[in-house]
Amino acid sequence: RDISESKRLEDELRYLSTHDALTGIYNRSFFETELARLQRARQWPVSILIADVNGLKRTNDTRGHPAGDDLLKQAARVLCACFRPEDIVARFGGDEFVVLLPATGANAAEEILQRVRSSLAAFNSTRPGEPLSLSIGIATGEKGQSLLEVLNHADSEMYDDKDRQKGTGELSQP
Repeated sequence: RDISESKRLEDELRYLSTHDALTGIYNRSFFETELARLQRARQWPVSILIADVNGLKRTNDTRGHPAGDDLLKQAARVLCACFRPEDIVARFGGDEFVVLLPATGANAAEEILQRVRSSLAAFNSTRPGEPLSLSIGIATGEKGQSLLEVLNHADSEMYDDKDRQKGTGELSQP
């Protein structure tokens, strides 16, 4: 008996359970599973980057949800291009993305943050109209530290970045 169709459906369900339907990157559920796994693993230090798409609500309200969806897809593409295959890039919620960086210390994390900012600037230089704008935070945890605390610290850094951008007028609201 041919079970190829059954196997294909099983593979598709497995993929859908771990990936975000809109962007195709990992989803929050997969991220949380990996966060728990890394907490017990030997790949310390672990850094976590959080990025928030600035102006998504305004884009949805003024240009429609398809334009907002496109903004999220663009953010996912820009972020994915910046990381190693072993890094976990996930959509964390509505307009937030998170990246788990195993075996990545604070100095390397700062270099990665600069690489993301440079990639974002390069992306924006190639497209007309409103730029893609991200607020970004990053934090590093050492062995024995709670990765939930690291995640919270990265989130706080992201909000600090958002406040800095508002203060300098850099915060673009597409």
